[in-house]
Amino acid sequence: ANPLTASITFTNPTGCGVDDGTITISDLNANSNYTIDYNYEGTLESLSVTSDGSGAVTMSNLATGIYNPIDITEDATGCTDNLGEVELIANPLTASITFTNPSGCGVDDGTITVSSLTPNTEYVLTYDNGLQQTVTQFADESGDFVITGLNSGMYNTIVITETITGCVDNFGQIILNSPDLIANISSVNPSTCDLDDGVILISNLSPNTEYTLTYNDGTDQTVTQLANANGFFIVLDLSAGIYNDIKITSSTNNCLAELGFIELTCEDTFECFKTKKFFTPNGDGYKDYWYLEQVSNQCTYVLHIFDRYGKLLITLTPNNNKWDGIYNGSKMPSNDYWYVVKYKNSEGLELEYKSHFSLKR
Repeated sequence: ANPLTASITFTNPTGCGVDDGTITISDLNANSNYTIDYNYEGTLESLSVTSDGSGAVTMSNLATGIYNPIDITEDATGCTDNLGEVELIANPLTASITFTNPSGCGVDDGTITVSSLTPNTEYVLTYDNGLQQTVTQFADESGDFVITGLNSGMYNTIVITETITGCVDNFGQIILNSPDLIANISSVNPSTCDLDDGVILISNLSPNTEYTLTYNDGTDQTVTQLANANGFFIVLDLSAGIYNDIKITSSTNNCLAELGFIELTCEDTFECFKTKKFFTPNGDGYKDYWYLEQVSNQCTYVLHIFDRYGKLLITLTPNNNKWDGIYNGSKMPSNDYWYVVKYKNSEGLELEYKSHFSLKR
């Protein structure tokens, strides 16, 4: 016998957990008996149906899932048609999420609230805040699912699942922020430009508590250690320079203080001049040039600046006494540069001084 040439259409369930999907098979003989065989999620099913006056049969009250394969057979003739696969899909949960930050640094009173759920229905909320967490409870009479007692930090891969239906909604990531730390910063300059004995001191911290300090002194730096018994976080052995974007974070609760920048200064002083350890030619009008500061106007000099490979970059004299960090029209990179200054002091003695400085961009 010739096979059937039926056609198939379907409607998805109207919502997650609602079994009102349909599959309709058309182009059959009117008012005839048929058998529909299909596999639903691993279970074989068989239905005996009668087509209506238009030659159609409808499978009703269907849940989401895969129906595959769907075969229909005309009982009187044994003619069949394989209609392939139908997947019914329902919209997921359409919940919403809000949060409140902790009221203070180190205070565990933050909340996450998932709303627009079915009241008095059980849900499971999962998230990752460094450890995978699972909270199972009922939405309240308003359809809100609230978790409390949260501290500051990142809450990743937040997913809520309705227990009875398996319907889910994904919310991604939420960050709970506490008010900033109230910390103070101070410094001690290097005793000379040849010594790296400068100090940065962060105070007003919790004693014997771990903190992480980050800053940029040309490269990004990180220091993790305990504040001492007096609540001081001390960084030693620092050279002269500008320390930018200073931040300190509590390792226990992620509380943060942004402390801006601090400058450690030094001066090498010899008979005729003072020299600077660094300069920052970035066009902000502050330390844009490197030069000798004359202590005595009785001294004359010629100064040569070299890169690390010994290439002469510029010669300075009292009449051309500043370098802007440019060589042959190009900005020289952040690095150390060496110089030799030959000078005559007030007594006419010819002397020489060698040292180096840093260019920081």
